[in-house]
Amino acid sequence: QEEGSRTSRQWHIQRPQPMAKSRVSPILTTAVALLSLLVVLVEYISRPTGDANAWFATGTYEPVSGSMGPVLVSTDFAVEGLQGAFIRNGPNPIVPVGHWFDGHGYVHAVVITNNSLIYTGHQLETGVATVEAAAHQRLYIGLGDVKGRLGFFKMMVHEAKKSLGLLPHLDDYESGPANTAFGVDESRRRIYALVESDHPFEIGVSRTGSVVSVGYESFGGNLFHAVSAHAKYDSKAQEWLLAGYDLSSKSRDAAFSVVSKEGTLQRTMNFTLPWKTFMHDWAATATRGIFIVTSSQFAPENMIVNDGHAFIFNRSATAKFGVFPRDASDPSEIVWVDTEEIFFSIHTLNAYDVDEERVLVTAERVSDFSMDFEIGKDVENEPNYLWQWQINHKKRKVEWNRQVTSVDGGFPVINEDLHCHPNQFGYVVKTQGDFFNGILKVDSKQGKEIGRIRLPDELEHGEFVFAAKEGAKREDDGYMVGF
Repeated sequence: QEEGSRTSRQWHIQRPQPMAKSRVSPILTTAVALLSLLVVLVEYISRPTGDANAWFATGTYEPVSGSMGPVLVSTDFAVEGLQGAFIRNGPNPIVPVGHWFDGHGYVHAVVITNNSLIYTGHQLETGVATVEAAAHQRLYIGLGDVKGRLGFFKMMVHEAKKSLGLLPHLDDYESGPANTAFGVDESRRRIYALVESDHPFEIGVSRTGSVVSVGYESFGGNLFHAVSAHAKYDSKAQEWLLAGYDLSSKSRDAAFSVVSKEGTLQRTMNFTLPWKTFMHDWAATATRGIFIVTSSQFAPENMIVNDGHAFIFNRSATAKFGVFPRDASDPSEIVWVDTEEIFFSIHTLNAYDVDEERVLVTAERVSDFSMDFEIGKDVENEPNYLWQWQINHKKRKVEWNRQVTSVDGGFPVINEDLHCHPNQFGYVVKTQGDFFNGILKVDSKQGKEIGRIRLPDELEHGEFVFAAKEGAKREDDGYMVGF
């Protein structure tokens, strides 16, 4: 009956004819049903997982929702000779993740100008962040997903889904979160967010405090390797030095590239390492590049055999330094020096030429290391100390080594104008329990700790950087700056 009408509409209903007897085999029907169930089960088991209540997702470390600012924080910040921008980068999961290394890059920036502090928070607009934000869910697996046999299964399914086009396409070296550190090409005043699986991701920071995502840098399509989280800028040569390691390639294990002051990729050299390793950082002098191949080895079979992580700490593999000329024209020019020690090193302070055949490397050293470690969990790593090695690359030997710090600490920094060249002072964040507590000052020439900055016990803080004072005459005339 139509609304407001007395007229009835007549509907012609045709009775369905009896279906012909199905010729589909019951076995095939059952197989299709089981296959459908298997697909659903595989999709469920292989999905990226996360923990919204993990320590890296709560309290101080709770993720920030979206970008914010610029916000004028203070107009009474008068620190003599300190002007510029302080920027930090770190994981900021849009949805829960399973490891504190996962999560999309987020920039916290403070611009210091005319006694004012301006804060801006910026969610980096990488490809993976944009795609997952639109989907309101994690689509790509992270480090927290790839442990043990289940992790190996997830990895295989993830690669199959990418091959079949079931995941949004992201270009090679442009699929990571850009969430680890910053590299600055001082010659061109370019700032890049870095993560070791990708190309550098450029950002812009203005004097008024605004932060923008610019995009990935491939130097005119000439960069064909990932860049580690710690690039080096040589202020005297005005060259930006890039290095990265590759876990999947059969033709190379690591690569080294040099970018000129004009922004041209001048050369790239591919290298084979003694084994594939987690080479988060490296070192460079005025004439040499230095790879540190530690006792940490990439062993994906460990995921199946021992239900463990893809990286293992091999206590029978002695760490090695690979020293090569910065202008090397052939990978055979790399010289391998065996330390005859078992250790892992995640960060370097600096390296410089002692003479034509010797280099001095200052870096972290820990006698045992597990990628399984989590703050507050049962798995603990050994204390992390700052260490020095004098290497004679002509004679292929370590002439001497010494311990520099006596307490646990990490994230060493120097006056960055001295990278690749002789420096005297360095700074290390001191660790107390699960968190940081203060800063150690070291003398690289004497090889010892010479001072400490103590912060109130109730404060939680992160990494610090050294900011040279404007017009400074001494190497250590400046400020330590951190959140």
